[in-house]
Amino acid sequence: MKFVKVFSSKESAFNALPLNKPRKVIISGKSYCFVRTPSGIYVVDDACPHQNTSLSGGFVNAFDEIICPLHEYRFSLKDGSESDLKTRNAETWQVEIREDGVYIKL
Repeated sequence: MKFVKVFSSKESAFNALPLNKPRKVIISGKSYCFVRTPSGIYVVDDACPHQNTSLSGGFVNAFDEIICPLHEYRFSLKDGSESDLKTRNAETWQVEIREDGVYIKL
């Protein structure tokens, strides 16, 4: 696993990621769902583990959960756990904010 730079600075990440608005980011052909909340920047696989719907088309609640737009399954942005144990957990990716940019560990 290695860290990959996604944004050149914290400021550019904040500009690209409006608060509580999921955004799809494609890195090396794979889609990731990026979300900035008051708690930080989080990354989960963009495909919902239930039926592969794009989580970036969903919304974020006050509990730092991403809500799938298809069946409204709720996944913790912190650890990917699905709140009602109806499906597999979403995969999460470690984010690091450094002086020279924002990275995720792939």
